[in-house]
Amino acid sequence: MTSIFDQVPVEEGTVILQQQEAKLDELPVLYQVWKWDNVTGQTVILESKDVANLSDEALKSKIKSLPFYNVGTSLTLSRKGAFTFVNFNFETDDILDAFCEAAKELLDNK
Repeated sequence: MTSIFDQVPVEEGTVILQQQEAKLDELPVLYQVWKWDNVTGQTVILESKDVANLSDEALKSKIKSLPFYNVGTSLTLSRKGAFTFVNFNFETDDILDAFCEAAKELLDNK
């Protein structure tokens, strides 16, 4: 079965780690976890026609209410043709590397 989300473009260099169609309130969305360069992030993709009547701030507020949104992290929104992209929960490999190094030091010192 085909989906409108089959037409979602993927930027060059981006690797989709996971994706799932879901609903945000009653709106169909595509949820993605991705990696680009040394950044991992998450995106909720909506059809632009479905959110044409929502302001950017109202849409961002919906995303910030999700249980897996990391409070205090940045969030970007772009309306590109047929799709609207809300990106959030950005993490860099540097943070993960620092965490792994700190954990290794703790374990080595036991």
